[in-house]
Amino acid sequence: MIFGSVDYKIEGSGIPRLYRRLIKDKIPAERIHEKDGCLYLRLSYEYQRKFEKICNECNCTADILKHNGMLKLFRTLKKRPGLIAGAAAAAALCTYYSNTVMRLDIQTEDRELQKEIIQALEVEGVSPGTYIPDINYPVVEREVMKRVSEVSWIGISQDGNRLTVDVIENIPKPKGFTSRLPSNLIACENGVIEKLDILDGQVKICTGSGVTKGDIIVGGEIITSKSSWVDGKEVVETKTTYARSIGKVYGTFERVVTFSQPFEERVRISTGREETVRYLNFFSADIPLFTHMPKGYFTSSESVSVPRIFGWKLPIGITDLDLREYDYITKKLSENEAVGLAGDKAYTYEQNFLKDYELKDRKCNTEITDNGVELTVTYTLYGVISKESEFFIPK
Repeated sequence: MIFGSVDYKIEGSGIPRLYRRLIKDKIPAERIHEKDGCLYLRLSYEYQRKFEKICNECNCTADILKHNGMLKLFRTLKKRPGLIAGAAAAAALCTYYSNTVMRLDIQTEDRELQKEIIQALEVEGVSPGTYIPDINYPVVEREVMKRVSEVSWIGISQDGNRLTVDVIENIPKPKGFTSRLPSNLIACENGVIEKLDILDGQVKICTGSGVTKGDIIVGGEIITSKSSWVDGKEVVETKTTYARSIGKVYGTFERVVTFSQPFEERVRISTGREETVRYLNFFSADIPLFTHMPKGYFTSSESVSVPRIFGWKLPIGITDLDLREYDYITKKLSENEAVGLAGDKAYTYEQNFLKDYELKDRKCNTEITDNGVELTVTYTLYGVISKESEFFIPK
């Protein structure tokens, strides 16, 4: 009895029939008793209309004795509309001010830094009087960090209508070594070197030579020798230095990729069924205006309508969620359709993974199996075939 209950007095010759109808229609009733030939009972408010209809069908007269619970309160308040309006206005104001920024606490003792952070927050629309549910905390934190170079991290937390901004200031970096480990340029493909664009390092393999994956093309270990004659004997002095190999090695190589397409494919189709459900947006709460969500698979799109008063958005509105149902079916493909889809997969691969290379040649081999199509493509490509690989200096 969520909304309250109603006490009834029933008179008439159809009381036995009324008993049977209450049991048959599963209408819950309480405090059932008879007195002076009349039936008395208490019924939940949501069954009132149905019960009175049954009484008419059974030739019984149902008189309401009194209302109980929330229903009684509603009827009392209905006679005092000013009280309802005042309570609603007070509740709305309390809700509004509890969701409005009243105070900003910047957790740092540096006054100048506090001013910079407050100015940056104001640029992002966060200041006393801002509606809290409209604040996107991660976005505001990132933008404030970009604007204030003296901090390395900022976190915003909410405590009622107060926002606390935790700050970690930058720590000066200690002076240290800036050198990096030496490195080689190694081959990342099996191919032929056609061009060297090297800024530092010692070339080990020249243009026109073939390389396999993992070969050192440009070395970071540079060995130099100096020859001199002492007392008629040749003395060779060897010196080893280390560098970071910088540059790019261009070459031509082949890449073989196989794309498979089965003859049976699960595809998504639209059933044509469309439904719309609505939510009441009250401040930051989404209140459903429907009893249950439709069953099935749906794609959705939403539109929000918010009323305005004198240009100000009210913290209440309606969200329409448009649902379009779809389902999955197993589609049997013909040989030509499967070959076409395998070709589409190859095209998608080329657009995503071969954009950085020049496509010199493309050879396709199609094989039809019992289960589907296998498309094997041999690409001849030109581009960067090197990558940097660091190494430790031996002691």
